[in-house]
Amino acid sequence: MQQDTNLIRHPAPQDEEGIGLIDVFNFIQNGWKIIGVAGVFGLLIGCTYAFLAPLKFQGEILIQGASVAGLPVEPPAVLIEKLKQPTYYSDGSVTQCALNETPTAKSSLAKHLKPALNKSAPVITMTYTADSAQTAKECLESVLGDIANDQQKLAAPLIKIREDQLASTKTKLELAEKVMEQFDGKKLNFDIPDQKFSSSTLLYSIILSKQNEITDLRKSIETQMIELSPPQTQAASAITPIYAPDIRVFPKRSIAIAGGLFGGVVLGMLCLLIGQSWLKIKAQLSRTKTN
Repeated sequence: MQQDTNLIRHPAPQDEEGIGLIDVFNFIQNGWKIIGVAGVFGLLIGCTYAFLAPLKFQGEILIQGASVAGLPVEPPAVLIEKLKQPTYYSDGSVTQCALNETPTAKSSLAKHLKPALNKSAPVITMTYTADSAQTAKECLESVLGDIANDQQKLAAPLIKIREDQLASTKTKLELAEKVMEQFDGKKLNFDIPDQKFSSSTLLYSIILSKQNEITDLRKSIETQMIELSPPQTQAASAITPIYAPDIRVFPKRSIAIAGGLFGGVVLGMLCLLIGQSWLKIKAQLSRTKTN
């Protein structure tokens, strides 16, 4: 008797599954026209948007910050935080980026620029999207100018210190060379009472010491001059030319069309579901009133 009961209970899930599939089939069969019309409507909207929406173009730049003697004037992470502040940008950048001169223009510029620190090198990647590739390029060039001007203020005192050190080293070299000229001219006289040291030996020792000093000073000057020259010391610059191809990045027509079609179908099914639910509710209310 228990086995018979189990045989009767097992088919129930299959029947419920069959009923669910039948309901879905009937739902689509009864409302395929509504779903189709909604899908066509969504497709038309997607096509209209894809071909009539304003085109957008993107420019990209790789920025290396200013450096003095091979050291950055500020960490790249600090520069990124500065780029998030509206007050960092000049009025010229607002104009070059084709933004209306409003109180929120610089805030909008800081929002649309997307600086990011490269993981493998101390380089900042920044992009900007505009109505044309030329505008995007000019905008990034102007922002690079803002960065260069700001970092130049930071670099100026550091460069001044290095230049003063170079001037001091050159002065020492000039003095050492003048002393050597006196030795070469034999203008110095030595009177050493200690017989262990002859005047010629002492003179040779002094000349050798001065020659070594002059050599070291010349090497120091050469090193300091290299440190004050590119690429050891240079302003903020673009590592490579700004990349701003004449290829739209927005709208993505295929995505817009597919999204419109899918959205229309979903909307049609939703409207059909709401309609059928309303009919069921209405029927139940009628029965309630009848009873």
